[in-house]
Amino acid sequence: MKSVLKLSVTVLISLFIVVVFLNRPDSEPRFNPSANPAYIPQPGDSFDFYIAENRRRIDQSLEEYYFDSRPDPFGAAYTREDVLNMRSPYQINPSPEQCSGLDGTESTGFLMVHGLSDSPYLLKRVAESIASEYPCALIRGLLSPGHSTVPGDLLNVRREDWYQTFAFGVSGFFNLVESLYVVGYSNGSVLALNYLDRNRDSAAISGLILLSPGLKTRDTRAFLSPWLKYGWKWINQSPDQDAVKYESFPMSAAAEFYHLTEDVTRAGFGSLSLPVLMVVSGDDTTIDNQYSVDFFCNKLDADSRKMIWYQSGLGSGNPEGICSGIELIPPAQTDRFISYSHVAITMPPTDPHYGMDGNYSACLTYTSEPDIFLRCREDNAATVYAENSYLDEARSFAGKLVRRTTFNPAYNEMISELSCFVNSDCTEEESSR
Repeated sequence: MKSVLKLSVTVLISLFIVVVFLNRPDSEPRFNPSANPAYIPQPGDSFDFYIAENRRRIDQSLEEYYFDSRPDPFGAAYTREDVLNMRSPYQINPSPEQCSGLDGTESTGFLMVHGLSDSPYLLKRVAESIASEYPCALIRGLLSPGHSTVPGDLLNVRREDWYQTFAFGVSGFFNLVESLYVVGYSNGSVLALNYLDRNRDSAAISGLILLSPGLKTRDTRAFLSPWLKYGWKWINQSPDQDAVKYESFPMSAAAEFYHLTEDVTRAGFGSLSLPVLMVVSGDDTTIDNQYSVDFFCNKLDADSRKMIWYQSGLGSGNPEGICSGIELIPPAQTDRFISYSHVAITMPPTDPHYGMDGNYSACLTYTSEPDIFLRCREDNAATVYAENSYLDEARSFAGKLVRRTTFNPAYNEMISELSCFVNSDCTEEESSR
């Protein structure tokens, strides 16, 4: 009896120590929750207020955690105003020159929903391209709670907050548009599918455009995250030098993402009848895209589905069990572009931040070696663009350092596919472009 009591006391003391340890403030302020996390919209909020309130909070966090300590925390190319504009939610209104005769009800709306650890910038270029294709459309970019301020704000985020914000984004188009398309990137994709599952009788969404859809993480240990978060606070803590997204990631956010994906990939998830366009990379190391293929083939209407699958440059990674509607795109390899990555789909090569030799290079695999990290970031001639799986034993590819690909060389063709998908007039010729 005494031994059992002693063991119980030991366990309780150990748990107390773990709780105290996990709740102590981190030595770096950005790894703690801020006083100005992204605003979670409330019933009755206008989208204008939602944008303004989030801009205020993001700006306050940028000043307090980054720009107060040094003038250019994200590089000389970015002022605080630049970073604020890149990280904030946005609205692109119909062109007054081309849509002056409309009575206030626009024909089409697009809701842009970014991924985990990202910001609205990850879909901003797609939104601008859509605006060029549909000048009379109303386009809105959401900010998911926990993002755009400091990584510490992801520690307390709940998937219910993401649900609430997504539902706010959808309902904001009621009575404003005749048809609404959701463009979801990664976590934004699984939020869209969760919304449709929760609102089976609603016709609010006319179609989905899912880019690098996050239906299942590739990490086979993900099922442990709901328990690991109690003893393992951060999966990684990195420099966070990217002006538009976090490079540090907490276990608690991984657990919320895991629960989201479990809801979508469960056997009982009912089929969907609305049109869906998916765009995926066969070399994606973040997401297991076989789950996207399975969902595509088994849960979507064969007459209104389309998947663009960028094939692996390694000659592997093609989907199993191909069904109708899947188009395999051969790798567009050049001397410096080797493969698509999870984060490559949504950006054109000309993007000044993520494009070919843009201001930011994704070199996190070398952060433990400062000299090599700096060379990867700054020496264009010494680098190639590929997914992290292309690293050899020397942590290079064909003698070159590997920047994780952050742009899509077939971006214009993808936008053409998006346009004909929305127009419901894709021809065989357009699908092969």
